Amino acid sequence: MEDMTARETLVMFALIKGYRYSDAKCLAETFSGNLDFREHLDKQVRKLSGGNKRKLSAAVALIGNPPILYFDEPTSGMDPESKYYFRALVRKIRDSGKCIILTSHSLEECEALCTRLTIMANGSFKCLGSVQHLKSKFAKGCTFNIKISRDASEASVSSIRKYIKDNLPMAQLSESHEEMLTYSITGTEVLWSKVFGILEGGKRNIRDIEDFSLAQANLEQV
Repeated sequence: MEDMTARETLVMFALIKGYRYSDAKCLAETFSGNLDFREHLDKQVRKLSGGNKRKLSAAVALIGNPPILYFDEPTSGMDPESKYYFRALVRKIRDSGKCIILTSHSLEECEALCTRLTIMANGSFKCLGSVQHLKSKFAKGCTFNIKISRDASEASVSSIRKYIKDNLPMAQLSESHEEMLTYSITGTEVLWSKVFGILEGGKRNIRDIEDFSLAQANLEQV
């Protein structure tokens, strides 16, 4: 099969599923367009990149409108734009009522696509539930972003960091960019109203704090 083209592969599987040849050719065009690899349809499978092979595998899985779909690391090797196309398609299929079973090391992907998920560690299942249920039960802490004005001086940024250190000593700076500071608070019960009040006070009293956002810990922290 490695010597077949992507088009021939899709047509073959469509014929196996009982489609007429004319319909099989249309399916190849449709699915390759939905998954953004139409320009590679006439390449041999062995000459496709890893990401495009993943797209081809996903397209094959979709042929025949199966009631249950299994995806194993489906976006591995895909570029960001291709991931966007694939996830949009999966959400559309999911919202139509079909069952999708997906395995992934990307918790960000699971959070974006799954209505229920289970986390496996050391060969055993550790928890099962909706994304929000797992966050509420297991995630401790929160993350917050502070948006800094573009013309803020180094001294002003230092004063913002000192304000956070003095008022939220448990907060750890996880990312720092020119106009954004990202902090996380983990491993402790956090009173959101207290964190919000401190951030609101900083915005009110420190001129170079333009805005802030506060969010629940993500699945990576469960």
